[in-house]
Amino acid sequence: MSKIPKSFRGRSAATNPANRFEPHAYEPDEAEYWARDSVKTEVIDDHAVSIVSRNQSPDIPFDVSLNPYRGCEHGCAYCYARPTHEFLGYSAGLDFESRILVKREAARLLEAELAKPGWVVKPLAMSGVTDPYQPLEKELRITRQCLEVLARCRHPVMIITKNAGVLRDLDLFREKSFGDHTQFGIGSEDGAAHLQSPQTTGSRKEAERSGYPRRGDERTDDSGTQRYGITCHHSGSP
Repeated sequence: MSKIPKSFRGRSAATNPANRFEPHAYEPDEAEYWARDSVKTEVIDDHAVSIVSRNQSPDIPFDVSLNPYRGCEHGCAYCYARPTHEFLGYSAGLDFESRILVKREAARLLEAELAKPGWVVKPLAMSGVTDPYQPLEKELRITRQCLEVLARCRHPVMIITKNAGVLRDLDLFREKSFGDHTQFGIGSEDGAAHLQSPQTTGSRKEAERSGYPRRGDERTDDSGTQRYGITCHHSGSP
């Protein structure tokens, strides 16, 4: 397009870059593109047949993870998970934050996985390529359902989120329902407050309203705060 991409309310990305795996790229009509003021979220059912992902990478601090969603409405511009949407035929741009795949059967699949004779108990990360407490979770409660399964089994869990919605489930964490090895990775960007605004559109305000991440740290013996999304600024001067 000839014009500079516009900003859409509540979105970090302004366009849909071409999918690197697709032979053809779609270029929207300019009149249609500039007439839009917002991009609505599309919820797509993900009919997954398994729910636990495994990795053997030595630089990732967990071996197993669960992603209740694919894509993330937080839409952080720097998110390393954006390219994963291209494997689904979508774009890493607006599609990643506006086309969200939901795994409604996640809790049932998780329960079946934990019941397998060969299952080895180790901290299960939620999540690796999405935020389990992104805005849709407030309505769908898929993360909550999975946590209830883990709590019944007293299975250790690692929560990675930047959304204050995690406070809803403090009732489970306070009771040490997941044994003695519950871990929190709570994203915080207040060290770069003057740089973060256009890059973290979906998570910032809710966190500011709630007193999080301090309240998340109150609950567990093995909780902590991670700082990520810190943007390095280079002025160009030596």
